[in-house]
Parts: sequence; C-alpha cells; structure tokens
Amino acid sequence: MRLLLDAGNTRWKWAIEENSSLIDCGVINSANMLSLEQKIENLPTKTITSFAVSSVVAEKNISISRWGETYLGLSPSFAKVKKHYGGVTASYANIDNLGVDRWLAMLAAWQKVQSACLVVDAGSALTVDCIDHSGLHQGGLIVPGIAMMRRALFEKTSAVKVDAINIHHDWKLGCDTIPCVANGLSAMIKGFMAELTAKMEPDTKIFVTGGDAFSVKSFLPEHAQISEYLVLEGLMQTES
Repeated sequence: MRLLLDAGNTRWKWAIEENSSLIDCGVINSANMLSLEQKIENLPTKTITSFAVSSVVAEKNISISRWGETYLGLSPSFAKVKKHYGGVTASYANIDNLGVDRWLAMLAAWQKVQSACLVVDAGSALTVDCIDHSGLHQGGLIVPGIAMMRRALFEKTSAVKVDAINIHHDWKLGCDTIPCVANGLSAMIKGFMAELTAKMEPDTKIFVTGGDAFSVKSFLPEHAQISEYLVLEGLMQTES
C-alpha cells in the first residue's frame, strides 16, 4: 500500500493506493497531521510501504517529512513536474514554475480520456489548464479563487463584511450587501468560464476539482465532470 498526500494551500487530501486503485480517500484541514493519523489509524502502518506527496506549500515539506519518518517510518517522495511524462508534455519553458498540483491533475485527466481536455481546479486559486489531442499542454489561466476574491474585497473595505456567500449561475442585481457580493462574484466567474469555453474545441472533455468544484461546475457545459481527487489520481501515476 502507498499513502498519497495532496498538500494544498487550504485543504489536504489523502488516499491509500493499492494495486493502482484508490481504496480509501479523505480530506483534512491544512497541516493537521494528527487528523490524518486518526483517519488511517485502523490500518496497520506496516502495510503502508511508501509515501508520496504533492506539495504546493514548500515550507511544510520538512514537517511532512518528519511526520512520515516518525509515524510511518518512511521518507516521503515529493512529486516533481517533468517536461514529458505519462503522455503529457508541459508547455512551460521553465517547468519549475508550473505548480505540481496542476501538473498531476493534467496527468490524471489525460489518462482518463487521452484526448483534448480541460482541467479546472477551483481551490485557493482558480486555475485552468488545457491539453490538446496529442497530449500537449496548451497553457493555462490563473485567477483568485472564490474565497480569495471574497477575502480581498472584505479586507480592503470597512463596510463590506460577509462571512459566507453562495454563488449562483443565474445572477441578478443585488439590493443588499450580501447579494451584491454573491451576484458580483457569480457574474465574474460566469464571464470567465464563458470566455474560456468559447475558445475550446467542441469535443474537449472537462474535469473540475478543488473545494469549490461544485460551485464552479454550474458555469460550465453539462458534460463537465467533478473529479474530487484528481491530483491524487495523478500522484498515483508517479513512481514511489
């Protein structure tokens, strides 16, 4: 068995891989390794023979390594972006600038369809990456995620304070602060997705992942698929 960990900015996802399948998955709050221990405590740790990590938070890598060595007796293998791997070719001239989570999500999406596909990751940032029919990464886009946009607005204004908002596909003008913010963000996301999908080939497959995947999916064509553990599925393809 292999323990897989997707260490994101806000949430961390984990899975147990056995025989090239994810047999158990879960989500923990960022950096709460005690919570992860509780999630896998029913598994004899000796059955976990390797530990693979996708990390976008470099400053947490030391603590992840220490946890692996202490709790599992294993040093983690941190995934790295490669120019060519698994049938996908990265478009970045400097692959060190491409987020490993984006790369792994692309690997997983490509393996699912091996045809033109779009990966939308609605997490702390909202990222999109497009792969053509040959497996060539065409490039991507990055904008603030829903929560980040909301925080940016609230932190820079004294009168706009909202704890939570709901994103709506059919937005309309608001008549109070909360609906003004919710509908404003909805309009922004809808316009972003409309511009994006207008440039895609009609047969492009779409995969959506990240904490706000369900909110964002409503702005995409009906054939878009939610793939909650897409990064872990890509990590599963890497070598231990």
